[in-house]
Amino acid sequence: MGLFKRRSGRVSEETLSFHIANYVNSRQRKLADYLNIRTRNVSGTALLFGLIIFCALFGSYLLYLLTNAFGAFN
Repeated sequence: MGLFKRRSGRVSEETLSFHIANYVNSRQRKLADYLNIRTRNVSGTALLFGLIIFCALFGSYLLYLLTNAFGAFN
């Protein structure tokens, strides 16, 4: 059927890694541009408050996981 044809030339690892790196960089740039557009009108105080809330929530969750792993709540 021709779904799995062998390629006549070999692709070097440098070329493949270069293409992967370019793909990842382009996706990161698109995401960064999107997030910059979304947060353009948000004040610095609101961003700082959101960062503090985010760190507090995930920090407390990670502390819970650590204490649960060592059997503090059992």
